Amino acid sequence: MKIKEARSLVAGAERFLTPFARKYEEIETRRLLKELKALDPSLLPKHILIIPDGNRRFSDTQGIDVEEGYKISMAHTIQMARMLRGLGIDMISLWALSSDNIDKRKPGQTQSLMQLLDEGIRSNLPELMQENVRVVHIGRKDRLTPELAGTLRHVEKVTA
Repeated sequence: MKIKEARSLVAGAERFLTPFARKYEEIETRRLLKELKALDPSLLPKHILIIPDGNRRFSDTQGIDVEEGYKISMAHTIQMARMLRGLGIDMISLWALSSDNIDKRKPGQTQSLMQLLDEGIRSNLPELMQENVRVVHIGRKDRLTPELAGTLRHVEKVTA
């Protein structure tokens, strides 16, 4: 079998299996949530740190571009934060960017990621305000795009 044919077969198998993998993930998430809700609330942590990692590797293995991988990661991160709040965990930190990662990424990827973060924050602001979530940015705004830095300043102000 030629490499091109093998790649085509793998791509076809991935397209076929992806819906099953997503369904399995949904079932596992529901199972985990049910188990967590059954725990004594005093056993749950008061603070959770979410570090989305491996988006580029995920994108490569799924055969999608990095921006799409970032979007999937953001959707999962938002879903996880909602689930944690539903369990009564009131302090959630998100490590979204490090200086090292900003420096290692291609400039276009950095811009896309910051634009996606900006859009994600803006689109979720009504929910954050309704749920009385306080947003505090910890880090250097001077490394961010002016738009993202401005959005963060605004969100910090209106959620204080």
